[in-house]
Amino acid sequence: VEDGTVKRLGIEEYVAGSILAEADIRGLDRPTIERVVQTQAILARTYALANRNRHRNEGFDLCSATHCQVYRSAEHLSPHNAQLSRFAVISTTGLVITHGNMPINAVFRTDCGGGTSNAEVVWGGVTPPYLQAVDDSFCLLSNPISWKFTISNEDLVATLNTDARTRVGRQLQKFQIDQKDSSDRVRRLLIEGDESTAKVRGEEFRQVITRHFGPNSLKSTRFTIRRQGNGFIFKGQGWGHGIGLCQRGAAARASAGHDPSEILSHYYHDTSLTQYY
Repeated sequence: VEDGTVKRLGIEEYVAGSILAEADIRGLDRPTIERVVQTQAILARTYALANRNRHRNEGFDLCSATHCQVYRSAEHLSPHNAQLSRFAVISTTGLVITHGNMPINAVFRTDCGGGTSNAEVVWGGVTPPYLQAVDDSFCLLSNPISWKFTISNEDLVATLNTDARTRVGRQLQKFQIDQKDSSDRVRRLLIEGDESTAKVRGEEFRQVITRHFGPNSLKSTRFTIRRQGNGFIFKGQGWGHGIGLCQRGAAARASAGHDPSEILSHYYHDTSLTQYY
């Protein structure tokens, strides 16, 4: 669905509209761009096939926003970018990332901050073999993303009380990081109020905050917390949930000459590139 309209698309047409809606190619040389768009084409195709029917109850397969993958009709591309998109689709047609002969849930995000996390850190449950944490020094090669978010105690309490998972009541009595994972992301937070005490996954807390303050508030769960006056300062690195492929790291690998197969195999363990159709 795009702009509220449900569109029926062939898989390769969908891929063509997703590549440059998701991949940032600004400032890259032509060989690097070609490797980046090919990698993104394989990601888009794999994700779409693995997540068909995600919006079945609403009458369509995939939305055009970040909940699924960003999609923009190829007609909105410049002639140069349309040519790049066609090149990526044609040169990778039918190629998908598979585990056990099935397309994987090929999730990705902008910037991992130097390492990805196990999927369970974000979603709970069991981590699939292909979504295990990996180190990613390439992500830090140029202009790593650092950020800061400040919130008053009153605003934090009010925001926490909007969600049953984080509700504290009138007063916040204890608020601290309880556990981090191997990539330095917040795995759990201890939130104690006068009405309840909870240990909340870092990504659940991030969802509660960004729902009210936008995606530029807590950009990731790789953060520290410091009390200052009548509020808190969050300082962090990276952008996104940190699971699967890191687009910044992938672009750096492409710039170093890594082909799409090498890039994808680094981020997704125990997978193969398969001609799926």
